[in-house]
Amino acid sequence: MRTIRFLWLMTAMLAVVLWIGACSDDDPVDPGGGGDTTAPQVVGVDPSDGQAAVNVDETITILFSEAMDPATSNGEITLSASVITSTDWVDDRTLIVDHGDWDEGAQITVTVGTGLTDVAGNALAAAYSFSFWTVAPGQLLLLDTTPADGALDVNRDTVVRLQFSDSVDVGTVSDNVTITDNPPAKANYNFTAEQIEDGLVLLTPNGTLPENTELTVIVGADVSTWGGTTLGTEHTFIFTTGVDVDVTPPTVVSTDPANGNMSVAVDQGFIRMTFSEPVNRDTVYPDRQNLAFYYMMMKSQNEPTWSEGGTVMTIALPSPLPAGLPVEVQFDDIEDLAGNVLDEPYIWDVKVAGTTEYVPVVDGARFRIQEEWAEGNVGNPIPQDTGSWEYLQQMEVQPDNTFRMVNYQDMLFETPLDWEAYDKTASALQWLGFYEVPDVPVPTKEMFDTPVNILPLPIAVGTWTDNTTVTVDFGEGPTPLRATLHGLVLGKYDHPVYWSEGRLFIKDAWTVVRELEVEINNGEEWVTMFTQRDSVWYGPYQGDVRTMISEVNEMDNRWIETELWRHPWSQDMYKSQLPTSIEELLPQH
Repeated sequence: MRTIRFLWLMTAMLAVVLWIGACSDDDPVDPGGGGDTTAPQVVGVDPSDGQAAVNVDETITILFSEAMDPATSNGEITLSASVITSTDWVDDRTLIVDHGDWDEGAQITVTVGTGLTDVAGNALAAAYSFSFWTVAPGQLLLLDTTPADGALDVNRDTVVRLQFSDSVDVGTVSDNVTITDNPPAKANYNFTAEQIEDGLVLLTPNGTLPENTELTVIVGADVSTWGGTTLGTEHTFIFTTGVDVDVTPPTVVSTDPANGNMSVAVDQGFIRMTFSEPVNRDTVYPDRQNLAFYYMMMKSQNEPTWSEGGTVMTIALPSPLPAGLPVEVQFDDIEDLAGNVLDEPYIWDVKVAGTTEYVPVVDGARFRIQEEWAEGNVGNPIPQDTGSWEYLQQMEVQPDNTFRMVNYQDMLFETPLDWEAYDKTASALQWLGFYEVPDVPVPTKEMFDTPVNILPLPIAVGTWTDNTTVTVDFGEGPTPLRATLHGLVLGKYDHPVYWSEGRLFIKDAWTVVRELEVEINNGEEWVTMFTQRDSVWYGPYQGDVRTMISEVNEMDNRWIETELWRHPWSQDMYKSQLPTSIEELLPQH
């Protein structure tokens, strides 16, 4: 006989609303006081600065740090080639620019003028420009080099960068590129070639280059794409080394918002990291970060932008940010261009101003549940049966503002399996009742005589006790049950996420322990039907991300151990695809 199981009853605190802003009524309007006097900034562009092989009709997207005044954009966007045919604000931060087709194989520069203002009338502090190259079908071009031709006093640990117009076969680079000094020595310097993004190849010398020496890089005509298109023409460029050998690791000079800022404005709009020297962008990735921030950035789909010298990285943030959201990101192995690594991990730790929401209620929020369980006989700790399964869940707000957490097996969310009913008041999250689809004679829909407080609000360290009664029919007539719940809030901790291999964690997760005893009246006395102990971790704007359940069914002499993890349905594709770089953290368009 299937009994009432409390493992389904802890599902109300699930709505991950990181990307739609704060649910709290305590959001600060202007934390700094006074009017907005901050100049807006360009925090994202597509195509990205330095991108190669851009389609000649590619739409230009410009993302700003805050809400802009659309009327001020007229004439403020200029192109180095072709003409603008239309501009369209898809929202108050995002401008779309269409244009006539560019020439193939051309370098295009886009400039954003200082006449653009935010809604408060603040203009861009400086014009912003970015450049890229268009696709050249059937051609392979060498677009740019670093060091530049004629560069002087180049560090002896420099990494040579070759920007081609398309992805290349790195083997043909190794075979057809040489780094040599000029007569009379004519020595060649071996290197390792690596393509870090489409068309961008790094040549890392295998040793320190000689001092005060003029070096020539010869890029042979047989460098080719994977499709066999060759460069066709030999290219050379010359640079002269200095005396310095770079042995100094890079440092993070500053961040905006500043590290340690516990009152970041909800309309911050961007993150900016400034390094002490140019860094290898491929090494700037989060080695560890909190789950809520990870989900938010995956949802935002914004690419980072870099300053021309490679010392400043800017990433757009969604706006507004969830009030009270904690953010912690750790970077372990950022390298400069000479391969020097940070002396110690850099941890960026900030928090958005306002009150953190741990029990958001959002109609239609969807989730994917992963469950693993083991079952056995009381007195024998060895499981007789184990298993795992996955199902979907949706939060459905009712006309009376109570809500249900409804479980589904189908991706269309059409046929419910069962549900739990809840109410969120100012003082508690209340469990109202449940519905189960019977496969044997069991209760189908039961609402309790009085609600059960399963979590005091706002959450705080302490204990509570509550109880209720309900009459059910197990197939043998009405049977009274009574349930007593004891709860304990232990505190806030950082809780690891099992599938991330230590790279993700739930920051400031409340740890809650609950014990439930359900008794049945057999006509003569109350006897224990089953007991259950739950350990639950509530994440900011995520609800109960993880639940551990221990249940003992006294009627059947059985025990069940269950573990539940919840992922937002819309982000399910990302649950096992952790980022290996900032660029991967923000998916490409």
